[in-house]
Amino acid sequence: MYQLKEPKRNKKQALGGASRTKKGDSSYYGLINNGTNVIAQRKFRETASHNSADTTNQQEAIQLKSYVNEAKQAVNTIRNTYGVEPGNRTEGVLKTGGTSFANVTLGRFLALSAGEGEGFWSDLGLEKKATMAYELKSANCDEFGMMAYLEMRAAGTGGSIGIEQQSGHTYGIAFDDENKDTPADQTIVDPWVKRAELRADDVYYNQKRTLSKSGKSNGAGWYMKDIYGQQMAKLNKDWKLKWESDAVLGFNLATKKKKGEDISGMY
Repeated sequence: MYQLKEPKRNKKQALGGASRTKKGDSSYYGLINNGTNVIAQRKFRETASHNSADTTNQQEAIQLKSYVNEAKQAVNTIRNTYGVEPGNRTEGVLKTGGTSFANVTLGRFLALSAGEGEGFWSDLGLEKKATMAYELKSANCDEFGMMAYLEMRAAGTGGSIGIEQQSGHTYGIAFDDENKDTPADQTIVDPWVKRAELRADDVYYNQKRTLSKSGKSNGAGWYMKDIYGQQMAKLNKDWKLKWESDAVLGFNLATKKKKGEDISGMY
């Protein structure tokens, strides 16, 4: 059983954002570092105004924010500071000797026994599941997506955040309200595969997607201090046998997968 403790945030780490340029017929896109470790994206569109006297080029500037730096911070915090490992990725399961596989099942049971909240995607439900993942140091992409959403919300960076799903995968997103209708300029926050980048920089995230949760960054914390211990205390004495069996199963499946064997239908 893990000792209860408050998640530690490393706010001093400087994280560099990816830069890119993109040219269109009448637009120029560029990422500009504003000196405060926040990358601002400015869009300049030139329009021509014609009159009998002269021709005037007018510049219309719209500033959009990229949250790549904040996304990198969230991914780093979840994977490195909190030490959460995947329960359904080969390297994560092997690294933990199968315990991350068993811990995801246990964490989901504990969250369910705690009532989850008024809905699966409710803030309370997300906080309970994320707290169990934090305590057990294990998560699948669903829990990682929830933690990404909650970490970005807790950072209070402004703009909007959400949880997105596609092709059986879950991850977080962040965007300014101005670019809510231009997905390419949104920021992906995916701790499951340690990705933090603009959507346009990875073709995978440009596929069909479903927004399961959205909200505003508001600086609200998510860690529920006592709930893990309370739910663990309710388990009967046989829970450890089930957990150990799951850990062995997870390790064996990951070993077969590492060898290139087909494990579909085995769990």
